[in-house]
Amino acid sequence: MLWTRKRRGRFANQPALVETLESRELLSGTTSGSEDAIFLQNQAGYWQYGTINFNGGARSFAKTDGPRFSTILDPFLGDFNGDGQSDMAGFDRGSGNWWVAESQTDGSYQTTRWGRWLGNSNGDPTATSVDWEHIQIGDFNNDGRDDIAGLNEFGRWWIAFSNGSSFSSSTTIRTNAGIWTEVFSGDVDGDGNDDLTLRSNQGLWFFLKSTGSGFGVQYAGRWAAAGWSGIAQGDFNGDGRQDVIGITEAGHWWVGESNGTQFANLYRGHWEGTAGATLYVGDFNGDGKDQPLLNSPAHMYNWRTGAAHAVSGRFYMEGGRAGAFSLGTNWEFTIGDFDGSGTDDVVGYLYGHDIRFLDGMYFMSIDGRNMSDSLEFADTFSPVRLFATGCLPVA
Repeated sequence: MLWTRKRRGRFANQPALVETLESRELLSGTTSGSEDAIFLQNQAGYWQYGTINFNGGARSFAKTDGPRFSTILDPFLGDFNGDGQSDMAGFDRGSGNWWVAESQTDGSYQTTRWGRWLGNSNGDPTATSVDWEHIQIGDFNNDGRDDIAGLNEFGRWWIAFSNGSSFSSSTTIRTNAGIWTEVFSGDVDGDGNDDLTLRSNQGLWFFLKSTGSGFGVQYAGRWAAAGWSGIAQGDFNGDGRQDVIGITEAGHWWVGESNGTQFANLYRGHWEGTAGATLYVGDFNGDGKDQPLLNSPAHMYNWRTGAAHAVSGRFYMEGGRAGAFSLGTNWEFTIGDFDGSGTDDVVGYLYGHDIRFLDGMYFMSIDGRNMSDSLEFADTFSPVRLFATGCLPVA
């Protein structure tokens, strides 16, 4: 189960907020622990999380207040202490401090300062760098704990390695800053270490392959510099290596299949009516491979997905009209296995209204019924936004 959806493209490690306070117990909350949880946060720094509960055909959404973070900090989600549960990290760009709210077995969270990022192009520990970009979560040394990587304005990559209770930060290779249009975290060569995949504004792909203590750069291929509606990361052939997928503005699918050293560019078919659609990635049929998922901004019910053909490898369209989301422009969506069925689902949140749930490739429940019913969600704080998915502790 993926705690941060970090290898699922669009929802990889989106930033949020953390409170720079002394160590203390935070608000308590529990969940079932058997499904991925929905994480939300608002401008005041409050985290809220919930679980879609299933009892036969009945469904409900249990929401719990979580910790509060300062609004000056960027938030991230990962398993930083290796206990299999999601923790919340916050980065103060002004001071360089990293704060982590660790999930406790009783459902509470405890916040402590875990470390600090400093440095300039020479790795000077006395110089503060505040213009960080492309901060990514991944287990870069394969020890079962998530680490954090980021690029500063001088082009220097830093890694904060977790030891379970703090970060040990060090500088590694240098690349250009300000030219990367896509950055993904995931294991591209199957060695167990997460790596970074970068695409430049000229369409050049590079791997930053983890050595366990730093990164080494490797050219991985090239795509057209422009003309893409969406690009994401996923494992589309089930070999344990992370690939990339893209759909052009004209509706043509391309996959960059990783062989561990570079991408093999493979044409994967054409879908009509994809202009302006948003690309998501997940395993929607439970076959152990990722599939693309598109939805149209003009018709929120028009979700389309498809698995790769066994012979041609092209994505054939399945799914179709889910009928779960009304027309509108304020929906937020995230991907996760919310019912524990082994297939990824879609959850949509419309602020001030409700949570809605779509299950599996055909957007049907495990008993064959349409899961388009809304689940009431009473907002406590305003505004609240859908953030990510994770695994929460059980009290």
